[in-house]
Amino acid sequence: MTSITFDTHFFVKALEKKGFTETQAEGVVDMVKKVHAEATETLATKSDLMLLESRMIIKLGAMQFAMLVALGGFIKLFVH
Repeated sequence: MTSITFDTHFFVKALEKKGFTETQAEGVVDMVKKVHAEATETLATKSDLMLLESRMIIKLGAMQFAMLVALGGFIKLFVH
């Protein structure tokens, strides 16, 4: 999985420059880290999507084959 670098010290200092106390800034950073961690657990990666696409292609091929076999059976049934 791809990881995103997050400089928490820089973020805390940036919030402090905007008027947050150190405690407030650290609280905000902690919440951002928590939300980020939860989001990265549920996000699909590029490799997840590629695997899904491969599985769908295989299933579609199997469905097409089954349809052709069934069509062949119907043709045999009605032609003879």
